Amino acid sequence: MAKRKHADIAEDHGVTIPVIKKLSLKGVNVYDFDAVAEALSKQRHRIKPDAKLSPELVNDSLDTLESLKAQALQATSLDDAKIIKEKAAALQGLIKVEREMGKLIPLAEVDERDTRIAAAIKAAMLKTQNDMPPVLEGLSSVDIRIKIGEHNIGILKDLADAQSEFWKDKEI
Repeated sequence: MAKRKHADIAEDHGVTIPVIKKLSLKGVNVYDFDAVAEALSKQRHRIKPDAKLSPELVNDSLDTLESLKAQALQATSLDDAKIIKEKAAALQGLIKVEREMGKLIPLAEVDERDTRIAAAIKAAMLKTQNDMPPVLEGLSSVDIRIKIGEHNIGILKDLADAQSEFWKDKEI
């Protein structure tokens, strides 16, 4: 009887030809089904193609970092841990893509931008405090209201305009 090909042996065990060749180089009789099965069982564990999360870990909601963390802490089998690890890696990849597309902004950048905006608003408030008293002096309450409204509109335009004096030396 002719010896079987490595491709056939690999197919029988659900692995690739290089795996069978490596076993052969390690001294495993690759033509003995049980010897190959035993050698494969001693190798690093991989997720079985039909493996699914344990029913107690299945979450109907979307997988978020928090839900994956909770599932990882509850995992009791190696397959569960591997599946959760793969989901986390996929989630991490999606987050990276969204960040590169500009859909997600790092929190430090948001904080820095908020600080710049607050500084610009503070400068506008201080400008109002200094500029308005002489303008309002001697006016009626109706005229004061009109002047303050005009001044506030000017400040809002300045804050909205990236070229305004409020944004000098500040990266937007």
